[in-house]
Amino acid sequence: MIHNLRLISNTGSTNTPTEPKKEKSQVEFETAVKLAAAANGVRVAEICSRSRSRAQVAHARQIAMYLLHVGLGRTAQDTAHMFHRDRSTVSYACARIEDLRDRNDFDHALTCMEHVLLFAMDDDNPQHVRLSS
Repeated sequence: MIHNLRLISNTGSTNTPTEPKKEKSQVEFETAVKLAAAANGVRVAEICSRSRSRAQVAHARQIAMYLLHVGLGRTAQDTAHMFHRDRSTVSYACARIEDLRDRNDFDHALTCMEHVLLFAMDDDNPQHVRLSS
């Protein structure tokens, strides 16, 4: 018998009637950061940190910025605000990631991340239902 059904949004968070709905920009930010963190083996908190980071974390942050700005069409200013950075930092990150796309392996990995992000943010996708007891 099914005791408890909860809707899981396409970003993996549970939404119950008492939880406020997150802004779309916040969901996009969280999804892009989680995707970049998972793909680069770093923690989400490291990417979101306001401090300068080791190269691996900085690279993951640049990917997340790229996914938001180029992949989802967020403005450089909006993307910079989400990361507590300057707009020029977003521009630099996107240029750096574009340069890395010349490598076939990196381009393939980033293309996969872009497709996953676009799928996750597609409002036409049905909600996933998870059974829990």
